[in-house]
Amino acid sequence: EQAAAEREVDARSDLYSVGCVLYEMLAGEPPFTGPTAQAILVKRMTDPAPSARRLRDTIPVEVDTALCSALARAPADRFQTAADFAHALRAGSGSHPTPALLPSAHRSRRSLVTVLGVVVLLAASVLWFRRDDLGSAPGRRLALTDLVVTNRDPSTDYLRAGIPDYLVSALRRLPGLEVMPMSIVRRDSALTSPVDLGRKLGATAVLTGTLSRFGGRLAVNSELVQVSDGRLLWSGQFEYPDTAYAGLVPMLVGAIADSLRLQLSGGDRQDVIARATVDPAVLDLLLRARHTYSRGTLGAPGDSAIIDSARTMFQQVLEHAPHTPEALWGIAATYNIAYLRGWDVPGLTPLQVYASSDSLNQLAIALDSTLGPAWVTLAVDRLYVKDDFEGALDALQRAIAADSGFADSYRIRGILRQEIEGDIEGALHDFRRAVELEPTLARLNSLAAGLMADRRYAEAVPVLERSMATRPNAGAWTRLITTLERLGRHGDATQIRRRVDSAGASAAPFEAALAAQDTAAYQVARRAELRRAADSLLARQSRLDVAPAERYTVAELRIDALLCELGDSRKAMDLVEDLYRIRPKRVRWVVTNVDLGCLRKDPRYLPMVKAAGIEQYLRN
Repeated sequence: EQAAAEREVDARSDLYSVGCVLYEMLAGEPPFTGPTAQAILVKRMTDPAPSARRLRDTIPVEVDTALCSALARAPADRFQTAADFAHALRAGSGSHPTPALLPSAHRSRRSLVTVLGVVVLLAASVLWFRRDDLGSAPGRRLALTDLVVTNRDPSTDYLRAGIPDYLVSALRRLPGLEVMPMSIVRRDSALTSPVDLGRKLGATAVLTGTLSRFGGRLAVNSELVQVSDGRLLWSGQFEYPDTAYAGLVPMLVGAIADSLRLQLSGGDRQDVIARATVDPAVLDLLLRARHTYSRGTLGAPGDSAIIDSARTMFQQVLEHAPHTPEALWGIAATYNIAYLRGWDVPGLTPLQVYASSDSLNQLAIALDSTLGPAWVTLAVDRLYVKDDFEGALDALQRAIAADSGFADSYRIRGILRQEIEGDIEGALHDFRRAVELEPTLARLNSLAAGLMADRRYAEAVPVLERSMATRPNAGAWTRLITTLERLGRHGDATQIRRRVDSAGASAAPFEAALAAQDTAAYQVARRAELRRAADSLLARQSRLDVAPAERYTVAELRIDALLCELGDSRKAMDLVEDLYRIRPKRVRWVVTNVDLGCLRKDPRYLPMVKAAGIEQYLRN
């Protein structure tokens, strides 16, 4: 009931409520009934209000007609004022008198007048209640929590967060409702009380739920709680055969729209419900694919196989529903991560993997321009492969506009600010926002890299230790060793070496040097460590089956940083010259990197920067 973008709930919604009450007073039951809340909601969203005369044929036809008008699904089809409703009821109050009933006609009329008086009082109280609780707000803000799995069944892990995530995307189509990003809600998930959580988040209402699977059936209980007073606005209990739970989503969308008094026209409501309705097999596959893809991006051993499994699931979604934007993006994302990490995809060359990722992602955006992750994938392509930095920034702004709670939008924008614009403070702001929303390994490591670039090594250490505690990973421990070395904490750096190499081969020369207090031997071991790292990256570069001009890699920056630390500025500049010849725009990454200061020692560097027209970005 907010067609034409009206944000205030008007009196026609109250007339509907009054009509429901009057209907039950006259007919003995509500307009819509059913064995479950789900069945009632289905009737409410799809069927017109039934005639009250089907239950009690003594109700005057004019009163029944007035009730049908008051209960019309579209506000435009209802009475426009309470006076109109009252006039229609009065017109029918004395209808159809018969000789046998004449003696009691006044009594019947007094009864109806009494009913109308009660209705007026109810209408007044509803209007006052709405003004006091919800009516003065320009919109509603809803927070959803992850489902609580009551029987600890690991087979439901993908549903615990998957159903709320999917429901958020459906609810965002309701006009007049702001749905908070799940990542923001999860940040405060320690607050178990819906009221406390809602107050912390500034939400109008909080939807919570429990989930259990038993005997091949799935049970979901949901409650919608009003934050201002803790009142239960709505609750529902649903049970489905195993994975056939897709009907839950449109049911919840309708229940929330009604409970929060969102005004929708009949057409708008049907459109939102229709778009929230999905084939059960498609939804279950999609949620499984999402969950699997997320596990494959954590930087753990075996990620390549997990990503391959996710790709298969996304492809199965398309077999059922060929034009599903999220499945198209999902396949594109699995190709994208395989290309960026140099993983083999059977039957495809690296360039074919990249082309498939780009075309599928573009199609996903064309079908659904509000798909935030697809915009981030596009931004990664523009930033790392196409060297289209303005295009990358535009894609990130679109991603944030589509979903302000998608953490990777901020992480990638932070990388762009740091590596392309040389804006370390802006980058740190974005990195912190990404970690605040969802502290994954990649986001923690990006924050640490930004702190290191700003020479804030002491602040970087706990961030990297947090990343290591989440899961030991090369990105964290290599940065942590470098950070501890620059802080002069050689003993702590050597302990990290021992942790990541239990055999002790990498730590042994450092431990021997420390035991002998031999600074020179320690430095020799450190240089050998740096040289091995540089040689390993150079060897990997030469093995990549991609033309240099089309290669995605940030390895050259790492190699140059290692060479600078080794004092080999000539070799570092040779690599930079090759890069400038092959991909001139990519030199922007070089001039903003504060770890490449050794390049200034080479007479070729500054003339190249000037020729490229990027002197304003020079930070090293």
